[in-house]
Amino acid sequence: MHIQPTQQPQGFTLVELAVVLVLIGIVTTMGLKMVTATLGNAAYSETKSKQELIKTALIGYQIHL
Repeated sequence: MHIQPTQQPQGFTLVELAVVLVLIGIVTTMGLKMVTATLGNAAYSETKSKQELIKTALIGYQIHL
């Protein structure tokens, strides 16, 4: 009687690779949304700060006239 060795599966299936790619896409999308929101908040804060400086400068200019 000849016993054939069982073959071990090698590598990943296409379904496994597809699932990993979808998960990577979801995580990347969420990360990009967070980065975009952070940059938007930073730009808003910077603009608000500059407006306060301009306001202070204009009030100072008005006082010295």
